[in-house]
Amino acid sequence: MGWILPPGGVVELTHTIAKNLYARPPAQLTPAEQDVVVAWVAGRAPVSEADVRAALLQQWHGGNDAQGPALARHNDGPPPPSSTTPGRGVAGSALGVRLQQLAGATTTPSVRPLTHPATGPATSPATSQTTTTATAATPWSAKKELTLWEGAQRLPDRATFDALGRPGELPGVGGMREVKFVITGATTGDPQVAFINTNAYPLHHGFAKGALGATDDLAAFNARAYFDPGRDVVCGSVVAVERPGKDPVYALQFLPTDPMTAPLVALSAKLVRERAPFLAGDLVYHPVGQAQLDVARAAVAAGAPLPVPVVPTSELLAGVTFSPLNQGVGFGVLRLIDGSDPRPPTAKDVVIFARLPNDLSHTAGVITLDPQTPLSHVNLKAKQNGTPNAYIAGADQLADVKKLLGAVVRFEVTPQGYSLRAATADEARAHRESLRPTTTTTPPRDLSVQAPAPLSRVTLADLPAFGAKSVNAAELTRILPPEARMEGVAVPFAFYDEFMRATGLYDVVTTMLAEPRFATDDTWRESRLKRFRRQLRDTPLPAALQAKLDELQRSFPPGTALRLRSSTNNEDLPGFNGAGLYSSRTWDPQAPATAQKGSFADVMKDVWSSLWSFRAVEERTFHRIDHLTTAMGVLVHPSYDHDGAAGVAVTKNIYDPHAPGHYVNVQPTDDAVTSPEGGAIPEELLLRPDARTGAFEPQTLRHSNLVDPARADRAVLTPSQQQELGRVLDTIQQHFQRALSAQANRGFAMDVEFIVDDDRVRVLQARPWVD
Repeated sequence: MGWILPPGGVVELTHTIAKNLYARPPAQLTPAEQDVVVAWVAGRAPVSEADVRAALLQQWHGGNDAQGPALARHNDGPPPPSSTTPGRGVAGSALGVRLQQLAGATTTPSVRPLTHPATGPATSPATSQTTTTATAATPWSAKKELTLWEGAQRLPDRATFDALGRPGELPGVGGMREVKFVITGATTGDPQVAFINTNAYPLHHGFAKGALGATDDLAAFNARAYFDPGRDVVCGSVVAVERPGKDPVYALQFLPTDPMTAPLVALSAKLVRERAPFLAGDLVYHPVGQAQLDVARAAVAAGAPLPVPVVPTSELLAGVTFSPLNQGVGFGVLRLIDGSDPRPPTAKDVVIFARLPNDLSHTAGVITLDPQTPLSHVNLKAKQNGTPNAYIAGADQLADVKKLLGAVVRFEVTPQGYSLRAATADEARAHRESLRPTTTTTPPRDLSVQAPAPLSRVTLADLPAFGAKSVNAAELTRILPPEARMEGVAVPFAFYDEFMRATGLYDVVTTMLAEPRFATDDTWRESRLKRFRRQLRDTPLPAALQAKLDELQRSFPPGTALRLRSSTNNEDLPGFNGAGLYSSRTWDPQAPATAQKGSFADVMKDVWSSLWSFRAVEERTFHRIDHLTTAMGVLVHPSYDHDGAAGVAVTKNIYDPHAPGHYVNVQPTDDAVTSPEGGAIPEELLLRPDARTGAFEPQTLRHSNLVDPARADRAVLTPSQQQELGRVLDTIQQHFQRALSAQANRGFAMDVEFIVDDDRVRVLQARPWVD
């Protein structure tokens, strides 16, 4: 049973918490939650909360005085019968009328549920239909009286749309709202549409069961609503996409794997325009799957184009000026990082980057002037640290931003926008400390393992000896076919520890960390760390350790170029992936001496030295991770000199937690995806599984700007590579969810780096996704 609300209009719900509570049955709320609803209404009316509570009790419970004090009793049954006595209690009072006005009503208050008249053959203008004859094909219909809790048959204005909608899930766009809908009777002469209260029913199936009386289980519903070409049920969404300086565009869209025919798209557009006339002139069709786009193009080729403009995702996202990559709140000094200020950014700064940085230390907030993707190192770091992060075009030229440069600010990113205001140093300090752990963490390290091991002999249990990157790579060798994996050797922490102890470098580090300026002077600290890294690289290896590294290098075929990847005891872990925190290097024995940093052992020391980069030390300091017990292992494997694509993927649909799929960023060359340079933007796509066939439907969200826009097919991966990648990602997700005992975590996913080598997908690394 939903709230019993005043009839006649749509309540404009602006406060997120109150909105969510309003969208729940009263019987499910605690007294404190009921207080939130009362306070929200009172905030909109110049009256006391006591009077508001009395008025709401009258409206919620039909004027039964005995129910008045029992709002907190959570009666599980329906509300008591309505009182029809004129003027009874406050429902007929001036306050009752005022509450009615606040709700947008124009009629005399009553105590029946808010309903929206069903369209179709009407009885009289004042009559609302509560029952209907089901269509022949479907034993339930959208032609039904609905409460606001459930939805509406008409969307007369944007306020109604906003009341029923929720923040949309189209990636790369802020300020969106989505309203889902169900059409029944699509193959009859009397099709009906119901717009869903998408806050109450995030899924079409839930709405069909809860509001329309459907009895289908999920599998039967999906077959009826998505996969039957002769179906009379259609499920879709209307997404309002804001455009700066222009009217919003309303995108009609469907599940990417839904084989929507041209007639079904045309019918959906017709019904939406009729029942939501305010958006009729701005409605477009957004085919989110390749198959849907092909249908739209085929209709044009056949001389029968769809009766609605067709806008692919790449065009819909064109001109986006705000992208909320990571929501949150941060406090710090607002700084523009454009090369003019030598001081490095720290956790005390909210930074505006003129260009996407390759290296990012811990900051309080991030604004970039270049577009980002969710898998950029900048955003991975933001997600790990709970840092607000947004792309804001031209932020450095906005007057409200420029006036705050150099001042302490509060920066917040939400799905709908951002806020930036002046703050105090005390606010910033308190917020920063609230985010830090209260105790120091000593990362585990097992120094008893003294020899490198091939990945085939390394297991997850060896993490304290080799690091997460190495043990995760070892797992991949067990679950992926030879062409999709890499072979390599894991170098233990003991090698790094032996080097640091034998050369006295631990003592140097201890002295450095104890220097007073190290903790207080950011510029000096960065310079001091740079000097120590140089000292580490220039320090000769002990003879015994040098011999071990020489033997390791000789274990690979002569002339093999090797990739050395950092594998520490504080990265690639659940909750802390340390993306981009440490360095990886390539050693090629056949490369000119000027093209690399010395011998294999020299490159090994270069990787070890990245443990002491400014950004790594900043990150560990903020998280109170003990520097002296941090250790560096190294994963060594052949360097793949490929000429194909390279990318990263997350083994879930990061935009819609209710829908399966894999999110992918990919470039046609090795041009960095996670740390792009020169404005390079990767292709973004979702690989959505088709429940009928097991194949993956690609949903291209944005094309790579390294692909010629004149190309007919701008996809970076071929169809066969897309399918192979989808299968590989499925395998990785299923294995690691079991191996890491994360079956109960529905949000669990893996962050996967891959290349295309000899036309086949090869995985380079996998680590838990931090979200």
